[in-house]
Amino acid sequence: MRQIALIFVSALCLGLVWASLTLAQTPPPTAASPKPAAPNQGAPNPAASDPAPPPTNYDQVAQAMLYLRQEAEKGNPDYMLQLGRQYETGAFLTRDYSQALDWYKKAAAKGLGLAYYQVGMAYLVGLGDAPNIKLALDNLRQASNKGVPMADFQLAIFSLRGQNLPQNIPEGLKYLTKAATAGLPVAINQLGVIHYNGLWGQKINKTLALDYFTKAAEIGFPEAMRNAGSCYYVGDGQAKNDVLALKWLTLARDSGLTPGVLEPIIQAVRADMKPAQIAQAEKDIQAWKDRATAQARNETLAPGSGDQKAKVKPAAKPAAKPAAKPVAKPKRNRRR
Repeated sequence: MRQIALIFVSALCLGLVWASLTLAQTPPPTAASPKPAAPNQGAPNPAASDPAPPPTNYDQVAQAMLYLRQEAEKGNPDYMLQLGRQYETGAFLTRDYSQALDWYKKAAAKGLGLAYYQVGMAYLVGLGDAPNIKLALDNLRQASNKGVPMADFQLAIFSLRGQNLPQNIPEGLKYLTKAATAGLPVAINQLGVIHYNGLWGQKINKTLALDYFTKAAEIGFPEAMRNAGSCYYVGDGQAKNDVLALKWLTLARDSGLTPGVLEPIIQAVRADMKPAQIAQAEKDIQAWKDRATAQARNETLAPGSGDQKAKVKPAAKPAAKPAAKPVAKPKRNRRR
């Protein structure tokens, strides 16, 4: 059973390379994108918090939308952004991408960083107007200057891959590290992927990779939970630890991440553990879920503001002349 599980884990580790090479092919979600399955995958919704509690009936919806429009027309950039979001999603207003982009632009003109990000993403994908890479990049850079981590992440992917920008590995790592330092879990996890596989001119450092995976997992990013659990199971980056492996693999599964793949690994881990170890892992799992629930209940974080930060080490300096493209095939993990 354990040998079968190790084969599955090796496949997951190989998937770290695939994730790093394909992640940038799909732009990060705009504010209108559906929220990921709980626990939050960590890629913060770039729109500001709703100005008022969610309405529960038609009259409340109408009143809320009227108030939202009145405040937006008074020039409040947060309400401008939210009005644009309503037009983009079509949740409580008739979907109108042109109106959405128009309100995003108005909020950006007031200097709102999140609005610059929305305008940039709109021009990137052609929402409300024809795609325009130059305007997309200009607005994403403005958002980055205003401290929006998702803008840093998008620019990092462009720079590392040479997509929409000339390939610039040092610049890409700088943007990625900036996003990770601001607490963006997808960026923290991606730094782990880079160091796990030795991509973009970096040396393989599985200890540092596991550190990144664990930090992103603690915030609630399911892919990082899976990565951390896999590393703890095979002993990559640290001595093998079945308690932590069971904790993170179970949390990844419970978040909805490839449960069919993770379940046999989880069962194999449990089969090798003593009852006391399983009890400890289950206690740790419940403690993490309780903290996540309490945080969701008690905290209202402004997405992208960096209120929820994870201290991360900066990426190592790239080689003087890094290869143009990393080799996709990683070294196979030593099976035990």
